[in-house]
Amino acid sequence: MPAAFRAFGPFISAGTFLVLLLVADSVRATDRRQAAMSNRASRHAAIRAVPLERLNARDRAAVQAVLQQTSVYRRLPPQVIDCHPDIFTFLMRNPHAIANVWEVLDMSKLRVALIANDTYQADDGNGTRGTLRVLSEEYGNGADHRILIYGEGIYDGKPFLRPIPIRCVFLLKSRSVLEINGRHDILAQLDSFIAIDQTGLDLLAKTIHPLVGQMADRNFVETMQFVSSFSRAAERNPSSVEQLARRLSHLSPDLRRELVELVRGLSDPQGPKPVQPATYAADECR
Repeated sequence: MPAAFRAFGPFISAGTFLVLLLVADSVRATDRRQAAMSNRASRHAAIRAVPLERLNARDRAAVQAVLQQTSVYRRLPPQVIDCHPDIFTFLMRNPHAIANVWEVLDMSKLRVALIANDTYQADDGNGTRGTLRVLSEEYGNGADHRILIYGEGIYDGKPFLRPIPIRCVFLLKSRSVLEINGRHDILAQLDSFIAIDQTGLDLLAKTIHPLVGQMADRNFVETMQFVSSFSRAAERNPSSVEQLARRLSHLSPDLRRELVELVRGLSDPQGPKPVQPATYAADECR
């Protein structure tokens, strides 16, 4: 079942990977991680934070069904990372960019494709595949964001003997802090609700919840480490990251240009210049 979390890759992770081309000495998340929670109080707080009022009737019903039929809930360990808010925001707006980087660097079998506005198709290459829809996006100043994601997919692997349909709701919240040294710290928190659509398997999911939780925690930590490392690499070695950005074939030409401009801005002593997002539709209740 751990791969059920990997199916929704860039929002959690594609699994264990080594960011050999990007990692410098930037990542502090592992030293500052906090404990995951799956207690009733954190679950109720997460449910209250889900922006149901921003959704249309169909999407609201789909989200509420998962919240009411949750087999596994977990608030993953909040992560504090060193990352420029503009890079963080770009990667959150374009999760397929993370998967595309992993693909180009041969770090993961995960494939994520943008198939429609705010809709992604994901396949982890290990039997888990599904569709993700970003139902609500709220982007504030810096990296003060709230993103609601709904997913439907199939998990085909151990310990189950047949493919298992799953539905998921993820709520990602983040905020940024400017430290006295001039660098930005970003706090990211992810709440996950997993509903397994098969009688009898719900109990099994709860039985193996500790194993699932540990895998999800590690994947989330590693994903946030990657985001931090990518940001620091963009500052320290912008030419290499620009070359990498131009190889991201799953991004539109406009998005590749936007990423290149962001990278150039980070190495500019005057800081990043404002960049008009390339292909984002106005957030609305769909």
